[in-house]
Amino acid sequence: MVSRKRSIEIIGVPVDLGAGRRGVDMGPSAIRIADLEPRLEQLGHKVQDSGDLDVMIPETQKVGEGKLKYKAPILAGSTRTATRTRRTRRRPEISTACRSRFHWDSETPTS
Repeated sequence: MVSRKRSIEIIGVPVDLGAGRRGVDMGPSAIRIADLEPRLEQLGHKVQDSGDLDVMIPETQKVGEGKLKYKAPILAGSTRTATRTRRTRRRPEISTACRSRFHWDSETPTS
């Protein structure tokens, strides 16, 4: 089976506001420490690491009540992430988008 070479953009979103524990914001760093970009390039893919989106950290946020302590900044960050991912997906040369916490959103290229 011959695999199709892809153009891939890595977009980190280091958020731990809704996790209930600290540390999950390190997902984008873990991807980079694991050398994802050079490994994908070794497979013949073209990779662009766009760095991390700016996100809010718990220490700078007003804490809400109940389980939704950081609802407003989570929704704002999710909206920024969705907007950035949609912009990436509109680029014809990009066929795969990678978001934080190892969530892959992959689309089969049409050309």
